[in-house]
Amino acid sequence: MVAQVQIYSFDPLLDPRWTEFVRRHPRATVFHSIEWLRTLASCYNYVPVAYTTSREGCPLENALLFFQVRSWITGHRLVSLPFSDHCEPLVENASELQLLLEAPRQEQCRGDWKYIEMRPLSTSLLEGMEACPNQYVLHLLDLRPPIEKLYGQLHKNSIQRKLRRAEREGLTLEEGRSPSLLLEFFRLHVKTRRRHRLPPHPPSWFEQMLLLLGQQFTIRVARKGEQAIAALITIHGNKDFVYKYGASDEDFHEMGGMPFLAWNMIVAAKQAGYSFLDFGRSERANIGLVAFKNHLGATPQPLRYLRIPAQRDFRAPEYLHPRISRLAFRCCPDAVLIAAGRWLYPHFG
Repeated sequence: MVAQVQIYSFDPLLDPRWTEFVRRHPRATVFHSIEWLRTLASCYNYVPVAYTTSREGCPLENALLFFQVRSWITGHRLVSLPFSDHCEPLVENASELQLLLEAPRQEQCRGDWKYIEMRPLSTSLLEGMEACPNQYVLHLLDLRPPIEKLYGQLHKNSIQRKLRRAEREGLTLEEGRSPSLLLEFFRLHVKTRRRHRLPPHPPSWFEQMLLLLGQQFTIRVARKGEQAIAALITIHGNKDFVYKYGASDEDFHEMGGMPFLAWNMIVAAKQAGYSFLDFGRSERANIGLVAFKNHLGATPQPLRYLRIPAQRDFRAPEYLHPRISRLAFRCCPDAVLIAAGRWLYPHFG
């Protein structure tokens, strides 16, 4: 008779084993870091929970990490992880994942959760499970070739030509993690989200990233004279370097601000010794963003999310009806859009 394996739950923010476990696990990324978890918890009041077969007091051998997102609009659910492009289950194989999923599955069956959502990188871990429709792609850039080869991989018209234009325009780069740089980024972020017909993320989200991620957080701003025309945010851990947010002023797009920033980011990541640059997820329907990342030499790969119970009509919670979004984002002043983002984003998760 085979003994039943006990599953334990714990709060990774309070468990002293978590940081060391993440440091040594080969699947762990910056999205598993204690700093990222604190940022999510402090900004959105989400509660983290992890499941493991390791009893309290013993070293962690595996873990399945979630945040509890409780919303009267989008429902109560377990998400791994909110506002994170991906989050690998820290397990050895698909069998171990299935074992750890038993505890949250039972909670879902009791009615605790509307659904459970996982965002793994490794599709092999989803063996035997019904993943959500292939809505997203993840772009990764291999940084191991020489810098000359990386430059040669850039699209000659869309990127290399724009880099030459940026040089002629005399664009300058400022990078750091100061509140003033963050304010400049956020101004451009509001403009960009309006173009995309989405509310901007709350200012507190970026403020908490700046405060809690520390040296893992960098803002890069491209300037024409004193004018900030494009900006991006990167986060990084010991093994991974992630392009998280980009924003720009469309009145200056022809000057090549975003290609200028992206190439400087690539150079910085390579010089820091990273093997890959994670350009984050893109919706397949966002043809412009997918093309931009392709033109930077990054390789797209399918990003398959999992929901339990399975949902065939999978849409992100922030989906808005096109007619509503066209009207709202054409007419609303910035202050209203920012207020809408503050109110809505805790429900998006």
